[in-house]
Amino acid sequence: MADEKITVYVANLGRYDEGVLQGGWLELPVGDAELNRFLKDTVGLDDRYEEYAIHDYERNGLVSAFDIAIGEHSSLHDLNLLAQVVEARSGEDSSVIEEVAGAREAGAVSGDPLALANLAMQSDDIPFNAYEADGDFDSLEERYAYSLVESGTAPEVKEVLDGPLGGYFDMERWGRDASMDVTLCENGYYDNQQESPDETMYSRDELREYVAENRAADPPRPFSLESLVGEHESIAEYTLTGDGTNWGSPSYRCIIADGSTDIAAALEDTLGRIIADRAEAGADDADKVIRETMGAERFDDASDIGAGSIIDRGWALPGAITSFDRVSPSPSGLDPADPMNIAMTGDPASGLAL
Repeated sequence: MADEKITVYVANLGRYDEGVLQGGWLELPVGDAELNRFLKDTVGLDDRYEEYAIHDYERNGLVSAFDIAIGEHSSLHDLNLLAQVVEARSGEDSSVIEEVAGAREAGAVSGDPLALANLAMQSDDIPFNAYEADGDFDSLEERYAYSLVESGTAPEVKEVLDGPLGGYFDMERWGRDASMDVTLCENGYYDNQQESPDETMYSRDELREYVAENRAADPPRPFSLESLVGEHESIAEYTLTGDGTNWGSPSYRCIIADGSTDIAAALEDTLGRIIADRAEAGADDADKVIRETMGAERFDDASDIGAGSIIDRGWALPGAITSFDRVSPSPSGLDPADPMNIAMTGDPASGLAL
């Protein structure tokens, strides 16, 4: 059975027209949120660059099985929806790919992703039958002939084969005559005399609703603070006073604007970015990520903070900041030797470097 993947290279069309290559490979299906993140972060779509183009694809998986011709302006969202539907339907019908492929080979469905997704939804009604006979055959016609015998459809031929003249019977020739009304495919045969399912039965919204109800959710993407760093920003590392254990980590991290010494603003901004990132990823681990990345803890009463510092949204550092060092350059190429990139040490009594 072919796999359920579609692999494409997606480029930023606006930047390509300007002579700049920006884009990346993507293997479908992915969740809708992950697809949008890819278009934003990897392809670079924004208010200025709004269009993408598919510049390459791998001819395997569903592309090969369904003979899909992907063009520069093919809809990435429709291709993803097709892959999502097939993946979800495979849990209910393990032969869905072979059945849709048979219909496609027989000319019973177009290569449009939505049409193929519609047939996948109705795979039980596709007049496709897997071959009953296994083994080495000289042709599909011969395999089809033996499949008819194995299925009990041709008892008169079975009687001949079991008789003394069975070795002289030309199964390939008989199979060629018997297959006049079917299309022989690699894994089975399509009955052209039966009506094919309607390839327009389900709308995009109905297909998406089915996927939402039946496709297993993608695991949340792992957290990466580096992925949240913007232009003219850097990652800074800091240490805290406390009980001496530093909660199992020698230092913590946040994002700070190049040239800024406002640590309080950096902590608040990083906290908000982490919360938004984990929500966008569909993960429920924001609290854990904040503790492990920033060393912060939730508080109920400000009087419980002691020497620590309030950040925002009920979060605070449990101890004073004792050192604060910029450790990674920004995407804009911050010079580590720049005077604004020196280590900053905070006042333990205040909990913040000012």
